[in-house]
Amino acid sequence: QVCYAMKANPFLLAALPDEAVRVEVCSPGEFELCMAAGLDPARIVLSGVNKEEKDLLRAMQKGVIMYTVESLRQADLLAACARRTGASIRVLVRLSSGNQFGMDEDGVRRVCRSGLPVTGLQLYSGTQKRKPAVFRQELETLESLAARLEAECGISISELEYGPGIGVEYFRPDDGEVQLLEALAGAVRQAARTRRVVCELGRFLA
Repeated sequence: QVCYAMKANPFLLAALPDEAVRVEVCSPGEFELCMAAGLDPARIVLSGVNKEEKDLLRAMQKGVIMYTVESLRQADLLAACARRTGASIRVLVRLSSGNQFGMDEDGVRRVCRSGLPVTGLQLYSGTQKRKPAVFRQELETLESLAARLEAECGISISELEYGPGIGVEYFRPDDGEVQLLEALAGAVRQAARTRRVVCELGRFLA
Protein backbone atom coordinates (compact mmCIF):
# COMPACT_ATOMS: atom_id res chain seq x y z
CA GLN A 1 0.00 0.00 0.00
CA VAL A 2 1.02 3.64 -0.40
CA CYS A 3 1.15 6.49 2.11
CA TYR A 4 1.53 10.04 0.78
CA ALA A 5 3.80 12.29 2.86
CA MET A 6 1.88 15.52 2.33
CA LYS A 7 4.76 17.79 3.31
CA ALA A 8 6.03 17.19 -0.22
CA ASN A 9 3.07 19.15 -1.59
CA PRO A 10 -0.06 19.66 0.56
CA PHE A 11 -2.03 21.05 -2.39
CA LEU A 12 -2.22 17.60 -4.00
CA LEU A 13 -4.57 16.26 -1.30
CA ALA A 14 -7.67 16.66 -3.46
CA ALA A 15 -6.04 14.76 -6.31
CA LEU A 16 -4.79 11.71 -4.42
CA PRO A 17 -5.56 8.42 -6.16
CA ASP A 18 -7.36 5.66 -4.29
CA GLU A 19 -4.06 3.75 -4.08
CA ALA A 20 -2.83 6.31 -1.53
CA VAL A 21 -4.62 4.67 1.36
CA ARG A 22 -2.90 6.83 3.97
CA VAL A 23 -1.65 10.39 4.34
CA GLU A 24 1.27 11.24 6.62
CA VAL A 25 0.66 14.45 8.58
CA CYS A 26 3.53 15.99 10.53
CA SER A 27 2.31 19.33 11.88
CA PRO A 28 -0.83 21.05 13.20
CA GLY A 29 -0.92 23.14 10.04
CA GLU A 30 -0.88 20.08 7.81
CA PHE A 31 -3.65 18.56 9.91
CA GLU A 32 -5.85 21.63 9.46
CA LEU A 33 -5.28 21.50 5.70
CA CYS A 34 -6.53 17.90 5.74
CA MET A 35 -9.63 18.91 7.67
CA ALA A 36 -10.30 21.80 5.28
CA ALA A 37 -9.95 19.43 2.31
CA GLY A 38 -12.45 17.01 3.81
CA LEU A 39 -9.96 14.15 4.10
CA ASP A 40 -11.27 11.16 6.04
CA PRO A 41 -9.40 11.25 9.40
CA ALA A 42 -9.15 7.47 9.28
CA ARG A 43 -6.69 7.87 6.37
CA ILE A 44 -4.31 10.03 8.44
CA VAL A 45 -1.22 8.82 10.25
CA LEU A 46 -0.15 11.57 12.65
CA SER A 47 3.61 11.47 12.53
CA GLY A 48 6.62 13.68 13.23
CA VAL A 49 8.08 15.06 16.42
CA ASN A 50 5.72 18.07 16.67
CA LYS A 51 2.88 16.41 18.59
CA GLU A 52 1.79 18.26 21.71
CA GLU A 53 -1.12 17.41 23.99
CA LYS A 54 -3.59 19.80 22.34
CA ASP A 55 -2.72 18.44 18.89
CA LEU A 56 -3.19 14.82 19.92
CA LEU A 57 -6.47 15.55 21.67
CA ARG A 58 -7.85 17.38 18.63
CA ALA A 59 -6.77 14.59 16.30
CA MET A 60 -8.38 11.92 18.48
CA GLN A 61 -11.58 13.91 18.80
CA LYS A 62 -11.68 14.25 15.00
CA GLY A 63 -11.29 10.52 14.51
CA VAL A 64 -7.60 9.96 13.73
CA ILE A 65 -6.74 6.36 14.58
CA MET A 66 -3.06 5.92 13.69
CA TYR A 67 -0.09 7.64 15.36
CA THR A 68 3.67 7.27 15.28
CA VAL A 69 5.82 7.32 18.40
CA GLU A 70 9.34 8.68 18.10
CA SER A 71 10.34 9.01 21.77
CA LEU A 72 9.45 7.69 25.21
CA ARG A 73 7.97 11.10 26.03
CA GLN A 74 5.67 10.83 23.02
CA ALA A 75 4.63 7.34 24.10
CA ASP A 76 3.61 8.58 27.55
CA LEU A 77 1.76 11.58 26.13
CA LEU A 78 -0.08 9.49 23.53
CA ALA A 79 -1.17 6.97 26.16
CA ALA A 80 -2.44 9.75 28.43
CA CYS A 81 -4.44 11.39 25.62
CA ALA A 82 -5.96 8.06 24.58
CA ARG A 83 -7.08 7.42 28.16
CA ARG A 84 -8.52 10.92 28.43
CA THR A 85 -10.53 10.69 25.21
CA GLY A 86 -11.31 6.98 25.29
CA ALA A 87 -10.01 6.75 21.72
CA SER A 88 -9.11 3.40 20.19
CA ILE A 89 -5.76 3.98 18.49
CA ARG A 90 -3.04 2.11 16.61
CA VAL A 91 0.64 2.88 17.08
CA LEU A 92 3.64 2.69 14.78
CA VAL A 93 7.01 2.92 16.55
CA ARG A 94 9.73 4.69 14.61
CA LEU A 95 13.13 3.04 14.46
CA SER A 96 16.02 5.47 14.11
CA SER A 97 18.53 4.95 11.33
CA GLY A 98 21.18 6.56 13.52
CA ASN A 99 19.96 10.13 13.19
CA GLN A 100 17.98 12.24 15.66
CA PHE A 101 14.58 10.92 14.52
CA GLY A 102 13.05 7.87 16.14
CA MET A 103 14.53 5.53 18.73
CA ASP A 104 17.16 2.85 18.93
CA GLU A 105 16.11 -0.77 19.37
CA ASP A 106 16.09 -0.51 23.16
CA GLY A 107 13.72 2.46 23.04
CA VAL A 108 11.47 0.71 20.54
CA ARG A 109 11.40 -2.36 22.79
CA ARG A 110 10.44 -0.25 25.82
CA VAL A 111 7.51 1.27 23.95
CA CYS A 112 6.38 -2.18 22.83
CA ARG A 113 6.35 -3.28 26.47
CA SER A 114 4.54 -0.15 27.69
CA GLY A 115 1.03 -1.37 26.99
CA LEU A 116 0.44 0.95 24.03
CA PRO A 117 -1.37 -0.77 21.15
CA VAL A 118 1.68 -1.13 18.91
CA THR A 119 0.72 -2.64 15.55
CA GLY A 120 3.70 -1.70 13.40
CA LEU A 121 7.17 -0.31 12.90
CA GLN A 122 8.21 2.72 10.88
CA LEU A 123 11.53 3.53 9.24
CA TYR A 124 12.61 6.48 7.14
CA SER A 125 16.36 6.90 6.91
CA GLY A 126 16.77 9.71 4.40
CA THR A 127 16.17 10.82 0.86
CA GLN A 128 17.67 10.70 -2.63
CA LYS A 129 18.55 7.02 -2.40
CA ARG A 130 19.58 5.42 -5.67
CA LYS A 131 21.04 2.08 -4.54
CA PRO A 132 18.51 -0.78 -4.73
CA ALA A 133 20.43 -2.80 -2.15
CA VAL A 134 19.53 -0.19 0.47
CA PHE A 135 15.81 -0.90 0.07
CA ARG A 136 16.34 -4.62 0.65
CA GLN A 137 18.65 -4.06 3.61
CA GLU A 138 16.34 -1.64 5.41
CA LEU A 139 13.23 -3.76 4.94
CA GLU A 140 15.14 -6.82 6.15
CA THR A 141 16.16 -4.82 9.24
CA LEU A 142 12.50 -3.99 9.93
CA GLU A 143 11.41 -7.59 9.37
CA SER A 144 14.07 -8.94 11.71
CA LEU A 145 13.26 -6.45 14.46
CA ALA A 146 9.52 -7.12 14.15
CA ALA A 147 10.10 -10.84 14.65
CA ARG A 148 12.26 -10.24 17.74
CA LEU A 149 9.74 -7.83 19.26
CA GLU A 150 6.91 -10.30 18.78
CA ALA A 151 8.92 -13.00 20.54
CA GLU A 152 10.20 -10.78 23.35
CA CYS A 153 7.20 -8.53 24.01
CA GLY A 154 4.24 -10.77 23.24
CA ILE A 155 2.76 -8.40 20.67
CA SER A 156 1.75 -8.74 17.02
CA ILE A 157 3.50 -6.52 14.46
CA SER A 158 1.13 -6.55 11.51
CA GLU A 159 2.69 -3.86 9.36
CA LEU A 160 5.88 -2.12 8.34
CA GLU A 161 5.69 1.49 7.19
CA TYR A 162 8.77 2.18 5.12
CA GLY A 163 9.94 5.45 3.61
CA PRO A 164 12.34 4.43 0.81
CA GLY A 165 13.38 8.02 -0.04
CA ILE A 166 13.67 7.23 -3.75
CA GLY A 167 16.02 9.59 -5.58
CA VAL A 168 14.28 12.29 -7.61
CA GLU A 169 15.87 13.88 -10.66
CA TYR A 170 14.46 17.40 -10.97
CA PHE A 171 16.20 18.92 -13.97
CA ARG A 172 16.56 16.22 -16.59
CA PRO A 173 14.85 13.01 -17.67
CA ASP A 174 15.67 10.12 -15.38
CA ASP A 175 16.10 6.82 -17.17
CA GLY A 176 16.76 5.04 -13.88
CA GLU A 177 13.40 5.67 -12.21
CA VAL A 178 11.78 2.51 -13.54
CA GLN A 179 14.70 0.37 -12.37
CA LEU A 180 14.55 1.93 -8.89
CA LEU A 181 10.83 1.26 -8.66
CA GLU A 182 11.29 -2.33 -9.80
CA ALA A 183 13.98 -2.85 -7.16
CA LEU A 184 11.74 -1.35 -4.47
CA ALA A 185 8.80 -3.49 -5.62
CA GLY A 186 10.93 -6.62 -5.34
CA ALA A 187 12.04 -5.73 -1.81
CA VAL A 188 8.45 -4.94 -0.81
CA ARG A 189 7.12 -8.21 -2.23
CA GLN A 190 9.72 -10.09 -0.19
CA ALA A 191 8.76 -8.31 3.05
CA ALA A 192 5.03 -8.55 2.31
CA ARG A 193 5.09 -12.34 2.52
CA THR A 194 4.56 -12.06 6.27
CA ARG A 195 3.35 -8.50 6.96
CA ARG A 196 1.56 -5.62 5.31
CA VAL A 197 4.04 -3.11 3.87
CA VAL A 198 3.06 0.54 3.47
CA CYS A 199 5.47 2.60 1.37
CA GLU A 200 5.59 6.23 2.44
CA LEU A 201 6.40 8.41 -0.56
CA GLY A 202 6.48 12.20 -0.84
CA ARG A 203 8.52 14.04 -3.43
CA PHE A 204 8.61 11.05 -5.76
CA LEU A 205 4.81 10.89 -5.91
CA ALA A 206 4.44 14.66 -6.15
